[in-house]
Amino acid sequence: MKVKYIRWSSINQKADRQLLNEANFDKIYREQVSGAVAFEKRKEGGRLLADIRDGKITDMAVEEISRCGRNAIDILNTLRICHEAGVNVIVENMGIQSVVDGVPNPIFKLITGILAAMAEMERENIKERTDAGRIAARNRGVRFGRRKGTVEDKAKFMRKPKVREIIKLIEDDRGFTIREIMAMAGASNTLVLKVKNILS
Repeated sequence: MKVKYIRWSSINQKADRQLLNEANFDKIYREQVSGAVAFEKRKEGGRLLADIRDGKITDMAVEEISRCGRNAIDILNTLRICHEAGVNVIVENMGIQSVVDGVPNPIFKLITGILAAMAEMERENIKERTDAGRIAARNRGVRFGRRKGTVEDKAKFMRKPKVREIIKLIEDDRGFTIREIMAMAGASNTLVLKVKNILS
């Protein structure tokens, strides 16, 4: 089976560009989840790896190598699982694949190792810039969060889409940690703990 894995980070983003060649695949694994979540901890990522281990997949395509994990180690681990299962990995934006004419491509391992390290560095740079922007905003007197003195209705709060997403993750049988829930839902530690406290 030839498949493609698609991930996008936030609700406001779209996967349209990654779906342009959808007709070329037997199955598409798609999900909206933070890139900070380990590949196997992702809902669709975990299903994909399970199908790879079960021998159901021959080819797996991704738009770019960063889609395969949260950091260089995670990406290389995903690629190792694919290699051990004999799955041909196709990285579309680079036009490379791990197997050519039935033979492992020696260049693939070298290039993906470099790309995985670069993806991790870029993620760290984005985080640093975001943190610096928040600090600068606070220094200018910008306040984050709800206006002081306002109280939110608990029932209304629990119906919010983001809160409902957090509830699903808290109640998931896989037992995600607070940090993992924060990453998957794109939520703050305060929000996740607030929801957890209300549920308990």
